[in-house]
Amino acid sequence: MSTQLAPNAFQHQHCSLIHCHGSLNWAYEVLSPLGDLVGKAANEVCDRIVSAEQLELGPLTMLSSNANPPNGFGKLLVPAIAIPVEPKSEFVCPREHIDAIAGDLSRITKVVIVGWKGSEESVRQLLLGLPTSVRGLVVSGSEEESNRIIADLKLPGTFVAATGGFTRSLYLTNEIQQFVES
Repeated sequence: MSTQLAPNAFQHQHCSLIHCHGSLNWAYEVLSPLGDLVGKAANEVCDRIVSAEQLELGPLTMLSSNANPPNGFGKLLVPAIAIPVEPKSEFVCPREHIDAIAGDLSRITKVVIVGWKGSEESVRQLLLGLPTSVRGLVVSGSEEESNRIIADLKLPGTFVAATGGFTRSLYLTNEIQQFVES
């Protein structure tokens, strides 16, 4: 794969793992004035952020592995984690991740969808461009839930339901690995 993805997108010569809805090492800088926060407890800072009438955030920032914020110490950062609401109006990931998916959907042969309710129109619209030859595995809370998602999505290609949730499918049965390697 020629596209260079940002950190936290697993990349291998044959596959990429892309988080569309946030990661713990991605953050937004809070640009809105929230008053003096020096010496305030974490819960007070959180209360100010949550109760702000309008919250202006900077662009998505990748956090480095060291403890300091990327743009210098003293910046107020909030994690770039999508809150589980339906429907989400936008992706919470670096633009290059979405570009890597959308750039040439015809080259995608397999898709593993993990933990998704299937109600996000932005993701569904993106996946509608997949080739009809694509094979997919849907991993949700249960096999029944995965089958419901497959029926609701009506995506091109052939999708099957995992027999259990993420932990079972990844660690206990190796179902995800077997699907990827098949």
